[in-house]
Amino acid sequence: MTIKAIRGYEPNYIDPAQRIPRENGLYAKTKIEAFIRYCLAAERVFKGQKDRGKIRKIVHFEPFCGPGIDITKDGTQRFEGTPLRAVKELKNYDIFIFNDNDIDVMNCLFSELKDLRLHENPDVEVILSVQDANESIGSLGEVLPKKVDSTYAFLGTAIVDPNGLHLRWDSAVLLAKRRLDLLEMVPTHIDLVRNLNNPSSPEDHIKLWLGNDPVSEDWVEVLTQYETKLKSIYKHVHGVSTNPLPQAEYVWVERRYHLISASNCSNDVAKNRSVAISCG
Repeated sequence: MTIKAIRGYEPNYIDPAQRIPRENGLYAKTKIEAFIRYCLAAERVFKGQKDRGKIRKIVHFEPFCGPGIDITKDGTQRFEGTPLRAVKELKNYDIFIFNDNDIDVMNCLFSELKDLRLHENPDVEVILSVQDANESIGSLGEVLPKKVDSTYAFLGTAIVDPNGLHLRWDSAVLLAKRRLDLLEMVPTHIDLVRNLNNPSSPEDHIKLWLGNDPVSEDWVEVLTQYETKLKSIYKHVHGVSTNPLPQAEYVWVERRYHLISASNCSNDVAKNRSVAISCG
């Protein structure tokens, strides 16, 4: 496994005792497990296409990757995040691309990756960058494999797991143009509901996430509106996922998305629309 830093990032190894994990709710373990289960299912499909010469590489991308280690808010449980789980468990993937906008967070992930020493295969590549997530999506084409003759360059997965509505709509459109299955986590109550219910909160970031469309006061309507827009740009869709995420069985030339909503809301409508990951 080779680690490559791009776009000005200069990795700095941190001793284990100095690494700061990301504080998270216990629900994050369920979320991470669901993400990895989907990627493992997708991997079987991608490997079949690669073995038949349909694609050259299998790619995994996380624009909001985090430090690779998480800890519960009470400090009692420490567990691996999706970047480490992906590199350790997705053994048929060729390229892993991780980005975070915090250099200390990325140095933590870099250090964890250096300590793994898992892959003897030098052809497995891990690419690290420190920049805004939307910028990392915009520059993704610089590091993705290229098509050769009639062979498609790659298939893969993209986990978009921000702590707020930080994925801009134009970035979602760019991701849809890539041959990546999109697993997007929508922090419904952390950001969407809280801001819709707060008259003093600016709507700008919600509109950027939604694509500058008019914003309803009902978070379920907003989520439905976003899902409808995703359907307009993806060839094959699964919509709001239930728990667990569906298996990755599909025609290989089609892309798909899974919109996952985290909610602690107790009303029936919310339960029907966002039951993938329970925060409450």
